[in-house]
Amino acid sequence: MDVGSDCASTLQVDAGIAHVLDDVIPALEHAPGLTGVWLADRAKGKRLSIMVWQSEAAASAAMAEVQKRIAASKLRADPNPVSESLCSCVDR
Repeated sequence: MDVGSDCASTLQVDAGIAHVLDDVIPALEHAPGLTGVWLADRAKGKRLSIMVWQSEAAASAAMAEVQKRIAASKLRADPNPVSESLCSCVDR
């Protein structure tokens, strides 16, 4: 799954980074079957999260944990992604 966001300001990029550090990574740090990379370009106002999961079931279970953590920490606005896509890996 990849999630990308176009942000209008550096503050929005920073809010997105804080969201990943405070909500996403703690919820996923022990998730089985995950390899992830989170990228940010403050100058262009863009963020990109790339998560590669061993299975769709593992992804669904772990992302449910992320949603629980987000719901419990509504002290700040949740930066919503502008796009989200699910791709399958091609293996030889």
